Amino acid sequence: MFVHAESPSSILPEELDTYLANGWFRMGQTIFTTQFLCFKNQLYNAIWLRVDLKKWKYDSVQVKLFKRNKQFRTEIRRATYSDQHAQLFQKYKEGVEFDGSATLHQLLFGQSTNNIYNTYEVNVYDKDRLIACGIFDLGKESAQGISCFYNHDYKKYSLGKFLIYLKMIYCQELHLSYFYPGYFVPGYKQFDYKLDIGKEAQEYWHMVVQTWKRITELDGLSFPLSVLTEKLELLQKLFNEEGRDTCLLRYEFFDANLVPHLQGSQLFDHPVFLYIFDLLEDSVYPIIVYNLFDDCYQLVQMRSVWVSNVPEVNETEVYSSHVLKADQIIFSTANPAEMVRISKLVRKSIDNTARN
Repeated sequence: MFVHAESPSSILPEELDTYLANGWFRMGQTIFTTQFLCFKNQLYNAIWLRVDLKKWKYDSVQVKLFKRNKQFRTEIRRATYSDQHAQLFQKYKEGVEFDGSATLHQLLFGQSTNNIYNTYEVNVYDKDRLIACGIFDLGKESAQGISCFYNHDYKKYSLGKFLIYLKMIYCQELHLSYFYPGYFVPGYKQFDYKLDIGKEAQEYWHMVVQTWKRITELDGLSFPLSVLTEKLELLQKLFNEEGRDTCLLRYEFFDANLVPHLQGSQLFDHPVFLYIFDLLEDSVYPIIVYNLFDDCYQLVQMRSVWVSNVPEVNETEVYSSHVLKADQIIFSTANPAEMVRISKLVRKSIDNTARN
């Protein structure tokens, strides 16, 4: 699955290590993974990162940053979730462009009141004034950096990066192996700063082969979204050459598995698919997806689990009529021409059945 979430009632330090090592991350009191994101109706890849703390050494960026911020006082302690932190978070939100949690409590707890994580905070003070805070969770051998927020009056001090470095130094002093800063999003600049942190020791999660690789091996041509789109566009071209109209659609609800009451439903989570039938709001027909793990096309019978009232953004680009669940794989092949041939037969059979 591309998108998955769980809501454990408790989580041991070594369990958190395992989740993080498999490309998962905290969201409120749940833990989740996703390979895709949608910002302003545009799909992006989510590339999970980690820093190998045993390989990481101080760099020139860090030296300059710490020299610039030497007048500030810092402390690291168990998280307190004080009103002072909540107010700083609200002021921080007012100065950023991207959407996020409405409150610090929502960011850290979601709908819960109980914290299952071993959460710490790093605070930065200008004399007695709290100007920045970073939240992170400790596992047994690793840590995850949850959030950094700061007073925008101090923007020139790069406090976000400063906080991440402080977290990493603390974790290194605890002899932890890895620090996980979350994901970065190629093509979405707001996340690019993460690529500068511990760059020489940074790794990324290769979702297809299920392993961590050096960040220097990252290849945009192999990003999951790029491969999915390229494969389906190739198939669409073959259909068009035979005079068959198709629609390459972005699926509005690819991340529905993250919704708390839908967790465990194993809903359809491909961000894009090829539709070879007429788009009818009251009907759900088979679709074509590309399976990255098996490197093949699949014709999949779908069913609706919920009829949506979400308006179509653009019916030629976005599918939002139904929340979908895969019933069965009708046919699989690595050969695009063969998929075209079988799909035409299936479409003809369904059309004949509908007429009769």
